[in-house]
Amino acid sequence: MANKELSQILTPENQKKILSSDAFGGVLSFPLFAEKDVIGSFDVVYPKSHLTIDENEFATLELITKLIAGGLRQYRYQNKIFLSETKYNSLINAIPMAMFVINNDYTIIETNDTFKSWFGIEHPLNKKCYEIICLQNNPCVDCAAKRAIASSLPITREQNIPYFGQSRFFKYTASPISAPSGNISAVVNILEDITTRIIAEQKIEKFSLSLAEEVDKQTKEIKAKQKKLELITDTLYSLKQANTINESIRYITQSLNKLGAQYCVVTLLSSDVNTLQIVEVYPDNFQRLLQSVIKGNITNIKLNFDDYTAIPLFHVIKTGKNIIIENINDIQSLVESTFPAIDTNKKNLLLSNIQDEIIAIYPIGSKHRIEGSIAIAIDKKSNEENKDFIQLLLNAAAVEINRKRNQEELVKSELKFRNLVENTQDMILLCTAEGEIVYGNSVFYKLLNYPKAGKPSFFDFVDESEKHLLQTIMKHSLSSGTNPQPFEIQLYNRNGKYTWYELAMSLVPLDHTIGIQIVARDIERKKRMEAHIQNLTEFQEKILQNEMIGIITTDLSGIITSWNKGASTILGFQPFEILNTPLEKLIYSDYNEQQFKKTFTMQSIINQPYTEVSLLKKSGDIITTLCMSSLLHDDHNIPFAHLYFFIDITEKKRLEVESLELNQRLHHAQIVTIVSLAKLAEYRNKETGMHLERIMHYVEILAHELSQYPEYQNYITREYIQDLVNSCLLHDIGKVGIPDHILLKPGKLTEYEFEIMKQHTIIGAETIAEAERKVSGRSYLNLGKEIAYYHHERWDGSGYPKGLKCHEIPLSARIVAVADVYDALVSQRPYKSAFPHEKAVKIISDKAGIHFDPAIVKAFLKHHDRFLEIKETLL
Repeated sequence: MANKELSQILTPENQKKILSSDAFGGVLSFPLFAEKDVIGSFDVVYPKSHLTIDENEFATLELITKLIAGGLRQYRYQNKIFLSETKYNSLINAIPMAMFVINNDYTIIETNDTFKSWFGIEHPLNKKCYEIICLQNNPCVDCAAKRAIASSLPITREQNIPYFGQSRFFKYTASPISAPSGNISAVVNILEDITTRIIAEQKIEKFSLSLAEEVDKQTKEIKAKQKKLELITDTLYSLKQANTINESIRYITQSLNKLGAQYCVVTLLSSDVNTLQIVEVYPDNFQRLLQSVIKGNITNIKLNFDDYTAIPLFHVIKTGKNIIIENINDIQSLVESTFPAIDTNKKNLLLSNIQDEIIAIYPIGSKHRIEGSIAIAIDKKSNEENKDFIQLLLNAAAVEINRKRNQEELVKSELKFRNLVENTQDMILLCTAEGEIVYGNSVFYKLLNYPKAGKPSFFDFVDESEKHLLQTIMKHSLSSGTNPQPFEIQLYNRNGKYTWYELAMSLVPLDHTIGIQIVARDIERKKRMEAHIQNLTEFQEKILQNEMIGIITTDLSGIITSWNKGASTILGFQPFEILNTPLEKLIYSDYNEQQFKKTFTMQSIINQPYTEVSLLKKSGDIITTLCMSSLLHDDHNIPFAHLYFFIDITEKKRLEVESLELNQRLHHAQIVTIVSLAKLAEYRNKETGMHLERIMHYVEILAHELSQYPEYQNYITREYIQDLVNSCLLHDIGKVGIPDHILLKPGKLTEYEFEIMKQHTIIGAETIAEAERKVSGRSYLNLGKEIAYYHHERWDGSGYPKGLKCHEIPLSARIVAVADVYDALVSQRPYKSAFPHEKAVKIISDKAGIHFDPAIVKAFLKHHDRFLEIKETLL
C-alpha cells in the first residue's frame, strides 16, 4: 500500500466501510501550508473510544503538521514536483531539524535523515537516546522527554547538546504522544540548530554593554561641556554688564581660572598697534609676585613692538595662532625675554611658582581683528580638554573689548565732531521736516541774534516772499530722497537785518524719521562783489585781485588768458606759471570738465547757477570749488572769451560729511541702546527664545490696525508706530533686578515671590527714566518707560503696579499687554506647556473688557491668523 496513490486506497467502497465501521469515531484534518498556499492536508482518523482530544494532543498534532508541511516545502523545492500522500517519510526526512521518537524507556523507535546525518549514525533504532545524544550510559538528570512524559505536556528549552560540545546551541522540543488508552506511549523530540541566533544575541548583548558604557562616557563628557558652556554664557552676560574694559578682563580671567588656569597675564594692543600693554595679572597674589620681581607696577609695563617683536606675546598676535610652551628651558627664555632686567633669584622664584604647569599663549580675537594676547599657566591636561572653550571665551572677549573700545572712541569722536561743528564759521542747523530747529550751533545763535533757550522754526528767519520757495525745496527733497543743490537766500536776524547765505541742505536720520541738516555760509561779501562784476571792464578786473575768489578768463578754445590773486591763493600757481595753458589741465576728471562746459551760457552772469568742480592745485592736492562761468561778448554781441569765478569749499564739504556721519552714529547709538537694554532681560530668562522678535511683530500689527480706527487716526502716526515697535523691546527690562531663584523658578510663585516679581515693572521704568534724564531733547525712551511700567495693568483696574483702569493706562502699554500675553500663552515655559493658538485666542477674547482694552482685542481677533504665522516662523 505504501506505493499506491490515496485515490486507489480510499475507493468509494473502502470509504463506506470505514464510515460504517463500529470503530470509526471521526476524522481530524489539518491543512498543510506553503507560505500562504495550501499544498495538502494531514488527516487523523480517531476511534470512537477516543472521541476527546486534549490540548496537549492537539498541540502535538499541530507540531507534526508544521513539520510535515516544512518537510513537504523543502522536498518540493529540492525536487520541483508535487508529492503524493505516499511520500510521508520523504517529508519527515526533508525537515531541516533533527527528529527522533523514543518510547518510555528512552529507546529510539523512529528518526529522520537529519538526525542520522547530525549524529553520524546509520542505524539509530533500538538504541538509547542518551547514549547517542548525551554520550553517557544513563538518562540525563533533567531529561526533557522524561518531564514531558511526567507532565503530559510539551517541553521546550534551549541548551547545548553534549555530542556537539559547547560550540553549538539547540532548541529542544519534547512532545508526548498518547495511546488510545490515554497513556503516554512515546515522545517526539525535535532538535533545531539555533547556534547562529544565539551567537548573534551574545554579540548584541556584548555590543549593548559596550554601547551603554560609551553612552555613559559621552553623557559625562556632554555634561562637563554643558557646564563649561554655561560658564562661558554667564561670563558673556557679565561682560555685557561690565562698565569698563578692565572689569571685562577681570571676568575673563576668573572664568579661565575655573577652566584650569592657575595664573593669567593679559595684554592689549594700543590703538596704533605698536605697543603691547600688560593690563591684568590674575590672581592678585601672582600680581604681587610679578611686581616684586620687576620692582614696580606690572600694569604700567608697555612692550614696544620693535624691541619685543620676538616674544611669544607678540608672535601670537602676528600669526593668530596659539603657542604652547612645555619645556622649562623655553619657559625660562620667555621670562627672560619679557623681563630682560630680572635677576637670577627673582627669576628662580617666579619659575618655582609655575614649575608644574605649561604656558599656553592665546591671541585675544579672531583672524579679522586681534585685540591682544593672554598667557596662562595651566596643567597640560586641562589645556587640552578646554582649549576650544578657552578660545571661544577669548573670541567673545575680543568682541566685547572691541565694542567697549569703539564706545570710547565714539565718545571721543562725538566730542571732536561737536567741537568742529561749534567752532566752524558756518551756521549748522538740524531741522524737522516742518522746519522746527532741533539743533543749532553757537554760530547760528550768534549771527541771527537768537537766545539759545529758544526753539524757533527756520522759516522765522526767511522773508515771506521766499518762504514758499524754501518750503517747496524742502518738500521735494523729502519726497524724492535727494539732497538739493546749494542755493542762496537772505536770512533775517531778530533785529530785522538781513544777510545773504549760501544754504546746503542734506537729509539725515532724526528720531526714527527724516530731518534736514542745513549748513549756511555767509556770502554777503561775495554777493556784494558779484554786484560789482555785472559790467566787468579791464580796469575793474585789476581791482578785483582779492584772495577769496578766484577769477580766470580763457579764450574760446579754453587757453587761460588772465589769472587773479584769488586764483593764485586758492590753486598755488602764479600767473606766469599758468597763462597760455589749457584750463582743462586744472580740472580733475572728465566728468568735472563736462560740468564746467555746462555752465557756458549766453545769460547774464548774475543769473548763473553754481557748479561744484574738483580742481588740481600746484601741490597735487585736489580741492572742491564752487564755480560759475559766463561768456564775454563784444559790442556786436559776439562772444570772445570765457569768464570763471570760483571759491574753495573743500572744508565746507568735509564738515558736511562729518556732520552727516555724526548724526548717523547718534541714531545708531539710540537703536543699539534699546536692543542692548532689552537683551539684558532676555539673557536672564533663557527660555524666551525669539520672544522679543515676535513681540515686535505683534505690536506692529496691532498698532497699524488701530491707526485705522477714527479715535486713533491722529494719534497713532508712522513715527509713533516706529517708536512703539522699537521701545516694546524694553517691556521686561526690569527682570534683570529679580533674583534668579524667582525669575527662573519652574513652578508657581508663592505670594511673597510674586510680590517681588511684580517689582520688575517699577525697576524697568525707573531704569529707563534714569537713562531718559540723560538724553536732551525729544527722548526715544519715553514709550519704553510707559510700557515697562504699565504693561501689567488691567482694563478693570485689577493689575499692577498702580491699579490703573481703562484709558488711564497708556495706549502703548495696553497694546503690548495683549501681544505679551498671547506670546506667553502659546510658548512653553518651565511651569507650563504651550497652549494651542485657538485656546490662546479664546482666552484673550474672553478677557476683553476685563483684562484687555476691547478695541485692541478687536484688532487682535481680526489679525490673529497673522499672529499664528509669526509664532510658527519665529520659534
